[in-house]
Amino acid sequence: MAMRLDRGTDELEEVHGINVTPFIDVMLVLLIIFMVAAPLATVDIAVDLPSSSAEPQQRPDKPVYLTLKSDLTLAIGDDVGARLAAAKPQLALYIGGMGAKDRNFYHTLATRYGFGAAAERIQALSMAGRKSEAIDAVPDELVRNVSLIGPPEFLKERVAAFAEAGVTTLLVSPLANDRTEYLRYVAELIGMMV
Repeated sequence: MAMRLDRGTDELEEVHGINVTPFIDVMLVLLIIFMVAAPLATVDIAVDLPSSSAEPQQRPDKPVYLTLKSDLTLAIGDDVGARLAAAKPQLALYIGGMGAKDRNFYHTLATRYGFGAAAERIQALSMAGRKSEAIDAVPDELVRNVSLIGPPEFLKERVAAFAEAGVTTLLVSPLANDRTEYLRYVAELIGMMV
């Protein structure tokens, strides 16, 4: 309700001529935005996992969370060499080219992992523009230390070691050739974690 103050009188009169059209227009625009944005706010990813006839396992007291992200490379299987090679370009880029020569977090981390000489060589080759040589200079053992690549038995031991060390979240990026392999890697890793 709106009121108008008249000069000279103490009485307040109700104003009947208020234009509410702009208010209604704004409300309608907000309603349309909400109607368009609300369905977009829900994220659905169709996951077509294979069916299982296994008995459901007990839920652990302390769950381990799995986040799919490009931090810990994941590949499950016996074709280890090809998967190690596929992980090397990213490591060479990060160790050799991220940050200034004396202020590279990934170079420092590789050095702390015991690969200081390799990190120096990777960085020198990267800064000289010799990217393919920098990739070749990444040791397989370094890739193994910062990834989950190998046969299921090896990865199960690694996941158990992470859990024993207090790790509750693994950030992984499956090195898969297609969506089916991607989902298989994720399903197998989840099976190793429970």
